Amino acid sequence: MAGAGAKKRSEENARTVRNVGIYILVCAAEFALIRLYFKQSSADWTTWAAFAGTMLVQGISYISIAAVAKPVYSNGVLVDGGADLAKGSISYFFDLLYVTGFAQVLASFTAYGWYVYAVVPAYAGFKVFQIAKPLLFDKSKASEAEVDEATRKKLERTQMRAERRRVKRF
Repeated sequence: MAGAGAKKRSEENARTVRNVGIYILVCAAEFALIRLYFKQSSADWTTWAAFAGTMLVQGISYISIAAVAKPVYSNGVLVDGGADLAKGSISYFFDLLYVTGFAQVLASFTAYGWYVYAVVPAYAGFKVFQIAKPLLFDKSKASEAEVDEATRKKLERTQMRAERRRVKRF
């Protein structure tokens, strides 16, 4: 048996999934109407391929969000209201949807609008770099091992003098 919180989360998730579906349809309809119908002379096969690719990305994101948000029922009774869509890695799917929709709307007016979509791999590269940076560039442990005994003592004396000067000032 689920409590009031799970029921509320289930209703909120259903509303969010419905709104995301409407958002996808509006962006796709706007692109199809403006770029593929009114400006069909500038729509070549690459435009159709880009539109199909963005629709695939939006479809996968929508299915993933809907699967996570789906409530669990047992014998007609709500057991779990679904995951909280505001937390966790599911927010990346929302970001992907919003960037894709914005790129579609912008690309319906100009072909340069697709460059907005370059934000996605740039952000992914940034996150990978944040993870890999300590592994690749952290030389502090290696540099500590390379210091010989005389240099270590000299550094310690310098630090002690600096501490004494700080103490005398206050």
